[in-house]
Amino acid sequence: MVEIAAIILSAGEGRRAGGPKAFLPIDGTCFLARIAGTLAAAGLEPVVAVVRAQDLDAARACAPS
Repeated sequence: MVEIAAIILSAGEGRRAGGPKAFLPIDGTCFLARIAGTLAAAGLEPVVAVVRAQDLDAARACAPS
């Protein structure tokens, strides 16, 4: 069994934002990476993000390394 410390719910369309808010740039990175990095820095690992199937490649591209 895998234990998950945090789940980021980011599967919204972001129609009013012009696209998924998870991928909006903030300080040189995407919002999703910023949230995941903050959770990891707080000691919460592993962090899982829930995204739409069509956004999977974008989520992988902005994942913190």
